[in-house]
Amino acid sequence: MDPDRADGPADFAACLDALRRLQGLSYERMEAAAGKLPPKPNGPAWRPLARSTIGEIVTGRRVPSRDKLLTFLAVCGVPSAEVPRWLTAWSRVGSVAIRRPSGALPVRDAQPRALGVHAAIQVTGPATAADELPVYVPRDVDGRLRAALAEGRFVLLVGGSSVGKTRSAWEAVRAERADWWLVQPPDAAALAALAAAPVPRTVVWLDEFQNYLSDGLTPATIRALLVGDAETVLVGTLWPDHYFRVTAKPGVDEDDLFRREREVLKQAEVIDLADRLTPAEQERADAAARDDPRIRVALTSADYGMTQVLAAAPHLVLRWEQASDPYARALITAAIDARRLGVEGGVPTALLTAAVPAYLAPSEVARAPQDWLERAMAYATKELHGATAVLNPLPGREMGTVAGYTVADYLLQHGTAMRRASVPADSVWQAYADHLTGADLWRTGRSAEDRGLFRQAELIYRAAAGDLAQARSSLIDLMGRQGRIEDEERVRRAAAAARDDVELVRLGNFLDQRGRPAEAERVFRDGLALGDTSVLRSLAGFLDRHGRTAEALDTWRQAVDAGHDVWFPFIEFLKSHRMRDEAYQALREGAAAGDLGCRNELVLMLDIGKRAAEAEEVLWRSATAGHRYARSILARRLESEGRTAEAERVWRQSIRYGDGDETSSDARERLSDLCLRQGRLAEAEELWRDGVRAGEYGSASGLAKVLEQRGRVDEAVALLLPSALKGDADTLLTLTLLLGRHGRDAEDERLLEAVSTTYDKGTGWLVSLLLKQGRSDEAEAVLLRSALNGGEEAWTSRRRLVELLVERGRIDEAEGLLRRIAASGNLAVNEELVTFLETHRHTDESEEIWRRLSDHGDSTTRWYAGHHLTKLLARTGRTAEIEELWRRNLAMGGGTQVLDVLAALLAERECKSNGGSDDHGRDVK
Repeated sequence: MDPDRADGPADFAACLDALRRLQGLSYERMEAAAGKLPPKPNGPAWRPLARSTIGEIVTGRRVPSRDKLLTFLAVCGVPSAEVPRWLTAWSRVGSVAIRRPSGALPVRDAQPRALGVHAAIQVTGPATAADELPVYVPRDVDGRLRAALAEGRFVLLVGGSSVGKTRSAWEAVRAERADWWLVQPPDAAALAALAAAPVPRTVVWLDEFQNYLSDGLTPATIRALLVGDAETVLVGTLWPDHYFRVTAKPGVDEDDLFRREREVLKQAEVIDLADRLTPAEQERADAAARDDPRIRVALTSADYGMTQVLAAAPHLVLRWEQASDPYARALITAAIDARRLGVEGGVPTALLTAAVPAYLAPSEVARAPQDWLERAMAYATKELHGATAVLNPLPGREMGTVAGYTVADYLLQHGTAMRRASVPADSVWQAYADHLTGADLWRTGRSAEDRGLFRQAELIYRAAAGDLAQARSSLIDLMGRQGRIEDEERVRRAAAAARDDVELVRLGNFLDQRGRPAEAERVFRDGLALGDTSVLRSLAGFLDRHGRTAEALDTWRQAVDAGHDVWFPFIEFLKSHRMRDEAYQALREGAAAGDLGCRNELVLMLDIGKRAAEAEEVLWRSATAGHRYARSILARRLESEGRTAEAERVWRQSIRYGDGDETSSDARERLSDLCLRQGRLAEAEELWRDGVRAGEYGSASGLAKVLEQRGRVDEAVALLLPSALKGDADTLLTLTLLLGRHGRDAEDERLLEAVSTTYDKGTGWLVSLLLKQGRSDEAEAVLLRSALNGGEEAWTSRRRLVELLVERGRIDEAEGLLRRIAASGNLAVNEELVTFLETHRHTDESEEIWRRLSDHGDSTTRWYAGHHLTKLLARTGRTAEIEELWRRNLAMGGGTQVLDVLAALLAERECKSNGGSDDHGRDVK
């Protein structure tokens, strides 16, 4: 039974089985004992041990996860001093038993530079400075980051270039998951393949997460990697402009271009990393500087943060802005523009060669030496202080070839800000059309369109239309916006001829809307003749609109028979034509096929028609067939009618077959309430204990409620404490209310202090508790910490702190706080600052604030700031400035909304009342 002698999974399983037998434990007794283990004071909760799992572990069919092993050892009574021996053996045999993801290596063997950690500047100094990376300066977010990794989540660090995102992520992964696999999927397809067959104990490294988003990453892929017992953690990094661009919700009548991306990001725990050190981080950096001269040098910069200097950021900027060779400067500028305008891969050499002349004076073009490109490229690719170069080559498919060049992260961020209102010349857009392909090409077309450069956008969309459906759609929309109906029709027909199913349907509808029904019908039927049955729905709608009801009915039937999800529009069609019996029949067929909408609609119609027995029969059939929501609806119906025994039977079915989802959780809560009303407290307790053992969310809170009713408050507190300390908001609320009800304010304060410091949750409750006790200074300190750390409660904390400071007469401090946070460019905080200044200072800095935001913010911020500034300028009749404001916004990629504003302004002046073009080919119709 000595785990030190276990050489493989079979030996380790034999040791575990011998341990179990020595304690005289059956599988059943172990399962029961695992559910009754006392809660840990900290760390993750005990994992449940099902009998089948125990059998697989002791017979060698699976190596347990670390958490399940700890539960197994605790049930067997292994002393804590002996646990490390078992964990060492588990780690040793686990690496043999667990298959290796393709391309993975152990975390402890990964090289941080290969993961995206920037090389550091090289300076003269003691031997310690010869290490590849400088001493790590712990960041304030490290606790939250490591806690998230320990619990197996998707963690996304958001921050500007060279602020230390990747280094912080690497240090956290190395600290928490050193014995796991680490894999870097090259693209979204590889990530989806990993999700289809996840490998236990794997860190998925997703540096530069925007590349996966633009590559089509789906929310389902992320969910597949995070559910079950796969023990997978995901770690990603993202620039703020990418994050805010995709998370900003579209305006009225705007296409929702980033809905998929937002659904992906909703699953991440987002951790912001500031570009400057906090006071606490500064102290730690000062201490580290004693041993590492690179940090000592980095801390001397007044213009850049420590992490930026370590990554050679100042040298990158100077290398570009003060290049003595005009060809090198033009080459770097062309690369920056290509990247900021949509090229996400490497910028091809041919593109740079074609674009550079547009960034030079005519005389410089005429006098260019023969080797100008080689000299400029040598300058741009020279490594600076051993850290990085301005341009870095990407390898081609063959040895010794270059596919393109990327711009150093920090320089790209700086260059994008400096050139945000610069619009490249026509020849540059032509170079994009000639030398880019795929999504990079389409994105540059979008950049042109967003700047009102319709001619250039059309050029690029046409170049991309042959391969990309989204380019065809963009081209069609562009022509429609310009009123070029004939051109739009030609492109639509070409897209339909290319077997683009979506555009085929749109072409049919386009023709129908223009009074050409015969041609529209021919398009629909041609698509059907080619085997595209998805066109049946559109054809049915077309026939219905033209009064051909019988044909429409037959077409709807064909669509249903072909397996398309058309139940709802089909039934609406039947109802609109008063085909009541046919609608009932279709609803029954849809309900039998598992369509939830059909079932719910059928039950509703039967109830309205006083046919309650038939409605109940439908629900019973659906529930018996395993439709989980039907069980929930049926049980509620039975309970409302006083048929509690039948309701209880259905609730128990929902719990048994719900797989821990929301229906089983709801069923457990409803059944527990029923037991409590009937005085069956022991049953209610055991019901929740089953949920806790199964790992069902909310079961711990439900059990705590029952324990409190039974007078076992200490047990309830111990049960809830581990999850509350990990920042689970629902559990934290349950526990803080429980402690408050029983007058245990001191415990409540300690709990809230711990959680608010690490997770920025519970801050409001802690502040209320402190204020109730008259401890205003402490409440103020808690609010300040939350307001500055950018967590979930930062906005609420900031407003509450400002109110508290104003109440205490400390106007200057309240203003200083708002200014400090507003400097980050946050639109909401700047709006608060403007209101604050107008209310408490009676001074008008509004114009200065809105100008800064309209010039430096992201697209959403520029839009709202522009409107605020427009109102201010309009009050004093400064219309020329208003027009210039919106022209500059357009040059920064403001899009169709800004075009509409600018067109309205021009119309008001009766200048170019019929539209026109400027030197860049802008069309302001």
